[in-house]
Amino acid sequence: MGHFQGALTQRKEMKLSMQVRDIDWIETSGELGALILESRLIKERMPSMNIKLRRSKDLCGWSLVEGDAKVLVPTLVTHHQLAPGLQDNLYGLFYSKREAHRYLKAIAKKYHLCEALLGFEKRVIGKPCFGYQVKQCGGACINQTPIAFITCN
Repeated sequence: MGHFQGALTQRKEMKLSMQVRDIDWIETSGELGALILESRLIKERMPSMNIKLRRSKDLCGWSLVEGDAKVLVPTLVTHHQLAPGLQDNLYGLFYSKREAHRYLKAIAKKYHLCEALLGFEKRVIGKPCFGYQVKQCGGACINQTPIAFITCN
């Protein structure tokens, strides 16, 4: 509906609204399902006005998977592995792996998470990461903060 509200004031919106002959809908299992379906349909049908999603080949999200010592570890899930509404602990929908990594890095910085434990830098067991040395890591890499607390919040 947003496209049609601006149809009288914006040239691109007017052009799009004049091309519409029929409107149909498909029910999905929530917003994530709708975004994945939209991405798939845009890639299949290649609409002339939608360039951003057409170029997106790496739709993905973060899934919290149980790792060593029953700690939840963020794992990147690509669009081939996404099952909206059927997966637990699935967070975000990103148009590229790069965008997903940038978002996780921003969360790590905001909450002082260890980037070495998240896989963004090389880890030397028993030694603090670079982020800890510059006071950007809470110390999970040297057991100063419980890892379960860091990865689950």
